[in-house]
Amino acid sequence: MSWPRLPFELRRDILTRLAETESHNGRTLTGYAMVASEWQPIFEKVTFKSLRFKASESESFAAMFRVKRRRAYLRKIDLALELPQHSHLKQNVFGGTREDRTIGQMTIMARRGAGANRCLRGLERQQKQNNMAFAQAIRFLFGQLATWRKEHINREGIALEIIADSMSYWQRTETRIRRRAGLVVVYFNDLLEIQPMPISPLTWERCLDAAKSDFHFSLELDSQTARLLPRVQAITSLLISRKSIRHFDPRGIGDIMRCLPALTTFMWEVRPRAHWKMKHTFDDDLSKAISSWPSLLNGIRITQLQPLRSHPRPSPYLAELGSGLAHRCQLLTRLSINYCIDAFTFFRATTHQCHNLQHLVIRSEQMIIDELPGLNSHLISMAVGAVHRMPKLRFLALYSTSDTHH
Repeated sequence: MSWPRLPFELRRDILTRLAETESHNGRTLTGYAMVASEWQPIFEKVTFKSLRFKASESESFAAMFRVKRRRAYLRKIDLALELPQHSHLKQNVFGGTREDRTIGQMTIMARRGAGANRCLRGLERQQKQNNMAFAQAIRFLFGQLATWRKEHINREGIALEIIADSMSYWQRTETRIRRRAGLVVVYFNDLLEIQPMPISPLTWERCLDAAKSDFHFSLELDSQTARLLPRVQAITSLLISRKSIRHFDPRGIGDIMRCLPALTTFMWEVRPRAHWKMKHTFDDDLSKAISSWPSLLNGIRITQLQPLRSHPRPSPYLAELGSGLAHRCQLLTRLSINYCIDAFTFFRATTHQCHNLQHLVIRSEQMIIDELPGLNSHLISMAVGAVHRMPKLRFLALYSTSDTHH
């Protein structure tokens, strides 16, 4: 039997299976979609299911989705940020070769963090350029999606993943010079002569770790950009995964979330900061942002990808972070915090009924099992008391990876 004589349902099933198989094998489906008008929607349903978008492709994105049926096929957007490629700073603080000057700048940033901006002119400008690229990408995408009507998109909405997977200049430099052999020397220029200063192996290792983590830099949104962002009903899920090797400011992510009134799921895999002080700042900003997250949010997952090597003191903001998450539990069905918080404060603040909470994972800054029975029993008893206010809870995990007391 020839192809045109086959029943429409059978032709559709065959084409659907072909589209799924070819897509799974990494082959492009564009050619198939152009064979016949009957084929086009079937192959487009797979082609447009997930899309990687860059700000430089904004015109193509707008043109593709002028065909409104394609909006219903779209389930996930990977927003790949195109960040500027910077170089080392042209400073007279250091002498020697270009690489020597770069190493000198890296040691200052590793030691001073954000304070390095004051003595290394140009760092702040580089950060502003990064933030402008971040804002431009968000602004265009949200401007497009804000015009999409609810009846034109999939009923489950669209997932948005923000991806910053391009290395900064400092991260690329760390990758290149980590295998550098021999003594590392920084050459200071005191105007009269170049003064060499040897760097100890431990200090150099910490400097490289800080560079790998991109020092103190974070991608931020300025207040004016945040105010002008349109509200987008189409996005129901927001992700920042381990694909991103740059840091994001929780306040900027909070500004984005405030523009997503239909957001129901938020997942953030947090990369470790270069220094414990930077982590404390992150904890503070995150705890303040939680209260402004959308009210429809019913699933939160925050994961610390790996702990800091050196963590001499607990973050003073873990209690505020714990209480903020506890108050969100009234609206949640799932809460997974694989990120150290103050479990005592979390359970103490859970004084209300969490009618819908079904899944709860908490990583505690405090020890759970210890030779001090008073501490242990108190925390467990607080957890049991909180569970009584969670009638639909089906899964609970309370754990700690700490090996010291705080």
